[in-house]
Amino acid sequence: MAAIRILPEQLVNQIAAGEVIERPASVVKELLENAIDAQAGRIRLEVEQAGKKLIRVSDDGGGMAADDAALALASHATSKVATADDLEGITTLGFRGEALASIASVADVRLVSRTAEAIEATDVTVSGGVAETPRPASGPVGTTVEVRNLFRYVPARRKFLKTDATEMGHITEHVTRIALAYPSVHLTVTHNGRSVYELPPATGIRGRVAAFFGADLADALIEVASDEPAGRLWGLVGPPHVARATAGTQYLFINGRYVRDRSLLHALREAYRGLLEGRRQPVAFLFLTVPPERVDVNVHPTKIEVRLRDQHLLYGQVLASVREKLLGPGLAPTLLTTFGPTAPSEAEDGAPEAPGAADGVRPASRPHPYGSLPNKDEPAGPHGEADAPAGPVPGEGEAARDARIRRAVADFLRSSPAQQQARLPLAGRGGGHGDAGSGTRPHVPATLRSRLDGPRPPEAPGGPAARPGSNDPATSRSRLDEVAPAARAVQLHNTYLVAETDDGILIVDQHALHERVLFEEMMRRLEAGPLESQRLLVPVTFSLSDREMAAVEHHRDALLRLGVEVQAMGPRDVGIQAFPPLLDRADPEGTLRDFLGWVLAVDEPPTPRQVLEHLAHVASCRAAVKAGDPLKAEEIEALLAHREAAEMASTCPHGRPAALVLRRKDLEKQFGRDYATPSARSDNERMPY
Repeated sequence: MAAIRILPEQLVNQIAAGEVIERPASVVKELLENAIDAQAGRIRLEVEQAGKKLIRVSDDGGGMAADDAALALASHATSKVATADDLEGITTLGFRGEALASIASVADVRLVSRTAEAIEATDVTVSGGVAETPRPASGPVGTTVEVRNLFRYVPARRKFLKTDATEMGHITEHVTRIALAYPSVHLTVTHNGRSVYELPPATGIRGRVAAFFGADLADALIEVASDEPAGRLWGLVGPPHVARATAGTQYLFINGRYVRDRSLLHALREAYRGLLEGRRQPVAFLFLTVPPERVDVNVHPTKIEVRLRDQHLLYGQVLASVREKLLGPGLAPTLLTTFGPTAPSEAEDGAPEAPGAADGVRPASRPHPYGSLPNKDEPAGPHGEADAPAGPVPGEGEAARDARIRRAVADFLRSSPAQQQARLPLAGRGGGHGDAGSGTRPHVPATLRSRLDGPRPPEAPGGPAARPGSNDPATSRSRLDEVAPAARAVQLHNTYLVAETDDGILIVDQHALHERVLFEEMMRRLEAGPLESQRLLVPVTFSLSDREMAAVEHHRDALLRLGVEVQAMGPRDVGIQAFPPLLDRADPEGTLRDFLGWVLAVDEPPTPRQVLEHLAHVASCRAAVKAGDPLKAEEIEALLAHREAAEMASTCPHGRPAALVLRRKDLEKQFGRDYATPSARSDNERMPY
């Protein structure tokens, strides 16, 4: 057995650095927090090569005396705690005194600091954990910490660093947290000499939200405030229609410290119960002020997790305060214009809809700011009769209009694929986003039109639509789940389709199947080349955060291949100039936001193939029929016909089951019958019951 020995101080600090200093953003976090603790009113952050080459933080705080500056880089040296009792009431962001020592053990560090009483500053330099003798220097009141060549002394750690764009994204996230928590502090950020942020002091949080996430989002947020014995809560929350695909815009601060508390974040999501579509996440910027002795921040090396003594009280406070605002009379008009009394929305990715949806609001499709242009000179249909008018008929009532549309839809679905092609051009030949060329498309509601658009029903065997290898017994679908030719399918709970097969019953999830059909059609077209793109009459403009803007620029080629053309309209504003007609039912803004949320949430940079697949996932999910959408018999028949052409009809693109098969022999067993196939029984052997 090896002898036990005490580790050298340098190795101890490097081990500690492994817990605290994970990447350049970790250094930025520690230095910014030190500047805040020094009561700085102005902080300047300078970064080169995403922090790999240089991180410099300068502040105008109180500064340090010469003796303190020399001691600041030593391990466990701090001015913030002196006794164990001090840990019970920590009010500063830092307190352990290990950050600077850990940083100095893996990089070259220079610290220059001066107090208001001193006539000169003190310059302390540490290289690889070895400190040089402090020397006098010139400098303003405050402190400047310069970190060069991060992980120079532990080169193995440098191999785990990501691209500059990824590392800069993590740095921006920490800057965002500090800027939101301390809006009165003037923040300046530069990268490679280029100005990234210039944030003057603000009187409120809304201005800072606008700086990082765009004015559109900031203007839509709702103020929340409550004062209870457990603590004071205040902040901004988003109405349901601004919800995002990920939780990246949920910020929770306790006593000025950004934290990730599972309980309180769960309370936030519970406040939106029944108001959000599927797994979408609310937008929130919440601040809690609690007595320092009621919160323990000495839990995690990065201090991002805390323990709350009154957690159950704070849980209820967050839930009640946010819920009250969301359901209050002041928000009702906004909610009703976005969430009408429509059919229940599908819980995306297979998640069951949250209880409480009967509270008065249901998710609904977001209306497009543009639409198809009607063609008043529509020719007669292939069956000889005139098609439905492209627009409303003067004096026509709602019931008559609906009946007219239903007749047109039924006639369309009964026509042959060639006739359908002539009557309703496929995406890419004209339609949907306001181009004048879309005039040949019958004018039907978007929710109904969404069931018709997409890949054509399969041609007859051997026809153009037949899949390569579809006649191969090894690749053809088992007849167990093929719908019998004379079978008639029915819809259950406006969600599932039930059809008779040759040997049982097929149960289909309508959203999952339609999503699969649309996804495969998009991927087939993408493999052949870029999707056709159609210019929009009016660009769809909206604001993005800096990280989202960088992601758009980084993945511009993939977006163009999908037919999505995005142009910068300002420092943090973009406009979607073109969109693929194949996706004319999908909301362009929502599709792009969902994609960006995924890109920024993944740990590893996605490959081009992964990017395209996820874009297709997002678009197909948004364009497919939803659970709760009633379907006509003709629509059910068409959807099941599309299923026969799908390569992987058994699952949706997310991997959730799209169909289940209940065999006849299993039914016979459940009812106590002796199973035998009809062909195996003679007329005299038929069961009399």
